[in-house]
Amino acid sequence: MNKVFYFRLFKRTAAVLICLLMICSSFGFVFSAAEDEEPEREFTLSEDEKYLYICGYNSINDAADYFDTLNEIYINNCELEDIDIIMSSKIERLIIGDTSIKNLPSEFPDTLKEITLDRSYIDLNLLKKCEIISLIGYDFYKMDYVFPACKKLTIDSCSIYSLEGIQNSSNIEFFSINNTLIDRIEPVIKLPKLTNLEIMFTMVKDISCLENTNISSLYLVDSPIKSIKPLTKMKNLNIINVNNVEMSYDKESVEYLMQNLEYNEVTMKGLEIKNKITEIAGSITNPSMTDKEKVFAVAEYVCANLEYDYRVYEDGKLNASYGSDSLADFLDKGIGSCMTYTTATSALLSAAGVDVIEQRSEDHIWNICHIDGKYYVLDVTMSDHDIPFAEEDLVFYEYEPVEKFGEPLSVPAPLLARGDEVDTDISGSDSDSADGSAKQGIREKIKNFTYMINKNKTVIIIAVLAVAAVDAAIIIIMKVKRKKQ
Repeated sequence: MNKVFYFRLFKRTAAVLICLLMICSSFGFVFSAAEDEEPEREFTLSEDEKYLYICGYNSINDAADYFDTLNEIYINNCELEDIDIIMSSKIERLIIGDTSIKNLPSEFPDTLKEITLDRSYIDLNLLKKCEIISLIGYDFYKMDYVFPACKKLTIDSCSIYSLEGIQNSSNIEFFSINNTLIDRIEPVIKLPKLTNLEIMFTMVKDISCLENTNISSLYLVDSPIKSIKPLTKMKNLNIINVNNVEMSYDKESVEYLMQNLEYNEVTMKGLEIKNKITEIAGSITNPSMTDKEKVFAVAEYVCANLEYDYRVYEDGKLNASYGSDSLADFLDKGIGSCMTYTTATSALLSAAGVDVIEQRSEDHIWNICHIDGKYYVLDVTMSDHDIPFAEEDLVFYEYEPVEKFGEPLSVPAPLLARGDEVDTDISGSDSDSADGSAKQGIREKIKNFTYMINKNKTVIIIAVLAVAAVDAAIIIIMKVKRKKQ
């Protein structure tokens, strides 16, 4: 056997492996798509027969025997003709997630007090008798619906742009707004019975309208609030929960809240964090820099001083016990999840004078920057490749213009799919935009290919071993033949 034989054998082996990779790439994604289309069926009844979970079914009539005792039902990922059987039940709590219902009822039973609609589009006028309402992933311009009996209302990850009209649901005592583009909360103070308010992952900057209200419990999370001074004028405020709003602190307000509230998470430690972030921002940016130059400087600093904690994913699933989202851990530990990257980026850019907010999906979070009248996606997590940071590594591009409900919007819709055009030119010049887009496309293809390898690694390893075994067998046979000759 000569070198030519081995070379031909090598070429054949390489060709077989490439074909196997292409097959895995094609079928792997086909199988994953099929999994999404055909959810695994599940029917789980609690021991006391009061809670039922149904997933992947076309009918819930199979559960008819249990409806006399049920008081809570969770319908998930189903395609139902109707839910008439629920109308004659005495259930008190209903959760409908990722489910389509062809024929909706005219009303829900009087016993139903609590309902959660998670990306399941049902006429909201049916909820007039419900006391606790949670809307997740809905798409409406403003609060055109009235919930007369509602005492607790949660709006999460919805494409809602105004709270105007919420005052018509006058019995609301608890209101939570989460992961939306809401930037004004003035309509909320018109709710006469409101005592509990949660503002999380919004565009709200000014909370001065909360002064002299009846609110006794307030939760502020990851919103670009400019100042917490209005909190000192909320005379009924007893409980304040905060997370990642340290950039709004001032010494006088912190001292007042620490002394006068029954429960308070605003501390001097937060003020120290603000001062440290401000110091860092001042050391890596300066007033002569453009906002895009500041973006690059902050992203470079975050990537150099923060390491991704891969423990946040365990067996392919999100594990919330790993990865901190606090600025304190960014400064002290330098390790965290996408939440940490985004939180640190928000704080540093805010301190540098760049208008920035946070936006998230079910399993990721990133920044939105407002620069020169335009909105840009900034994903520092996806920009950190554990290599010397370069301009073309930055995931930073402009949102496409969005129009919904016949009205143009100046801000991107929540959870909007990322656009194809990528702006990686931090200097503000358009000369290299095409080149940047091409590089970004190559990086995405490499990322997808890597994902395919990881997804099908068991099959690939078996295929490689099989090909190697065949090659070894060919070599042995050739050697045996040669000896016989």
